[in-house]
Amino acid sequence: MKKPIVLVLALLPVRAAFAGDPSSYKEQNLKGKVRTVILCTGDDSTRLVCYNKISYDRQGNELSHIILYSDGTHGDSTYYLYQDGRLIEHDNISWRTKFRYDATGKLVEASRYTRADSSLAERVLYSYSADGSENGEKSYNKDGQLNHDMKVTYSADGQIETYYLPSGQVQLKKEYYYDKNGDLSTHKEFMAADGEGMQRTLKYTYLRYDRQGNWVMRSQVHSTPDFQVRTFTARHIEYYE
Repeated sequence: MKKPIVLVLALLPVRAAFAGDPSSYKEQNLKGKVRTVILCTGDDSTRLVCYNKISYDRQGNELSHIILYSDGTHGDSTYYLYQDGRLIEHDNISWRTKFRYDATGKLVEASRYTRADSSLAERVLYSYSADGSENGEKSYNKDGQLNHDMKVTYSADGQIETYYLPSGQVQLKKEYYYDKNGDLSTHKEFMAADGEGMQRTLKYTYLRYDRQGNWVMRSQVHSTPDFQVRTFTARHIEYYE
């Protein structure tokens, strides 16, 4: 039986696939006119399995994100719709997500609907600082009840996202730090649940770059208090002529 290839260790530097565009040029730190990126991973750099294919238009907008199965066939796919250069909707087999912007072009709301009956499942509202940088988001369930309140703070080399439960208790904290090339170097998570915490850290080392300056091979070390494992990720990048 074919199984989808699911990457757990090589996390993307984003808070959630729902709340934005996780494979954008900005998040992937892509340079040049990229047409497609195929991501492959494994615990040996010479034997990697490909699991995702991402396609872009000439402006760097993501067009599709396709899950690859181990037998080479395609699984669930997400497709993206734009209007005037802005992402307004993306769809997959389970969800349809719609995005709304203010008069200045800032994303202010994202609403996710089930494909089965088109009912609202989640709504996220975004907030910004005076300098235009995002400083938080609030997620609400289908009944309008608060799921979490997330706050963003920035440093010279990264950012910290802190998620609060409706009670005000910290639910999750994520830290992202970047190297001089703008690539993710360290990702830390601390999850608090029932008074107990779980921490994990991913450290990235970039091993090869292509002529455009995009990384094409990296290793990541995933550490928790109980174990440590090293894996490899390759990016096969095709460019527009």
